[in-house]
Amino acid sequence: MKIPKFRACYKKNKRVFDVLVIDWLNRVVTLEEENIELDFEEVELMQSTGFLDDSEKEIFEGDALVDYDGHIVGYVEMDEDSWRVSGNFLSDVVVNGCLVVGNKFIHPDLLEGED
Repeated sequence: MKIPKFRACYKKNKRVFDVLVIDWLNRVVTLEEENIELDFEEVELMQSTGFLDDSEKEIFEGDALVDYDGHIVGYVEMDEDSWRVSGNFLSDVVVNGCLVVGNKFIHPDLLEGED
């Protein structure tokens, strides 16, 4: 069984860190690089999808994807127990080729106004 991998966006400074420990009972997370403990309210947790983009970058929940032609694909999100991008299965998007260009928690307007 694969252990889920998480990263977290610290809302205060909009930086992303790998997660060392998640304490679900006390609702706190320990960030690896800073080795600091924060309440869930202070971070946005993002789970790894287990997929890589065309540059071998790991794809996480909330990541913004573009296709080979630079057209916006959408944000990655969990929907009914499967990873999706704009209603499509993430696995189909990855097979057709995509790149991570950012994350909605750091740049919420990244895909705004795009078709």
